[in-house]
Amino acid sequence: MRIRGLPVEERLIFYRKAMELRRLGYGRRKIAKILGISSSTIGNWLYRGATPIRRPNYDLKPSPSLAYVIGALLGDGTIGYTCPKQGDKRYRYHILHKLRVNDLDFAKTFSEEVAKALGRPPPPISFIEDRRYCVEFASIELSKILGDMRLLKVYVDQFPEAFIRGLFDADGGVALNRSSMRKSHLVIANTNLQLLEYVQELLQRLGIQSRIRKMPDARLTKKPCYGLYIERKRSILLFAEKIGCSVGRKKRKLDELVNWILTRGNEKMWR
Repeated sequence: MRIRGLPVEERLIFYRKAMELRRLGYGRRKIAKILGISSSTIGNWLYRGATPIRRPNYDLKPSPSLAYVIGALLGDGTIGYTCPKQGDKRYRYHILHKLRVNDLDFAKTFSEEVAKALGRPPPPISFIEDRRYCVEFASIELSKILGDMRLLKVYVDQFPEAFIRGLFDADGGVALNRSSMRKSHLVIANTNLQLLEYVQELLQRLGIQSRIRKMPDARLTKKPCYGLYIERKRSILLFAEKIGCSVGRKKRKLDELVNWILTRGNEKMWR
């Protein structure tokens, strides 16, 4: 069915049904089959921010939301490609950015920041088979940013706090050891050493000291993994104040660590 000629009210009904089916975990082609409309229309609604009353906005401008999205994708993001149908010249490759996470609050925050950054409705959140939450959307412009460190810095340098918060939400951790406070720290783990060195530079601008070292080979990857560690008491407090965390379980642990520093941390117990 071609819905372009239908009244806006009827097109909005199809749009809302498509969004609801997406929230239930259905894919683009399945939704198109259920509703009886083209899969390209569903793809525009789900991944490219189009609606029956608004076309997608492709003009990316530096913003805290975009910096957060970039950081989160560099941590837990992947890029997928839709494959063209053989012989169909109208069907093109589409780049899909995907974020798969364990925390629903992280997925919600990411979806909201994508909407602000790209000027679109929030991409839907689906619950996938491996019991994680998935947010996916399409943006050729964003893929170009993620693939070019020099271009990435243009969008990130103005908003380092948001960028680091996105990366920390994805790849960060809080280690709180009550028996030995010297072992308490914050860490961001990633296989991209160049990325961590850039983050270290941004942290230094904020007055936060850190160091990078190779982590034990505990990940299921052939690439070496590196950790950016924030260990000094003052730096942990500055991180919590200026950057923070959006994931509930990490935020609670960070708040607990900050409370320990303020109430029980003395110079002999800390670096």
